[in-house]
Amino acid sequence: MLFFEKVLHIIKKVKELERAKKEWMVVAATRLFTFDVYIS
Repeated sequence: MLFFEKVLHIIKKVKELERAKKEWMVVAATRLFTFDVYIS
């Protein structure tokens, strides 16, 4: 049971990391886009 809970916890962490990475990518892309518009 404990092992199963550990696996679930790891999966949850990985999913959180994936979501954070996606959000960061969106933020970075948005900033790059606005930066490009600002320059030109």
